[in-house]
Amino acid sequence: MEKREKQILTKDLIDKANQIKKEIELREIPKIEAKITFKDNID
Repeated sequence: MEKREKQILTKDLIDKANQIKKEIELREIPKIEAKITFKDNID
């Protein structure tokens, strides 16, 4: 069985992100901010 990688276009991702943002506004869902920090030195 042959498997092909599906190409993900940046334009599609931007469109999807905008669609989700509109839905968040319509449903009045509070925005969540992620406070992620990364360690500088990994030994």
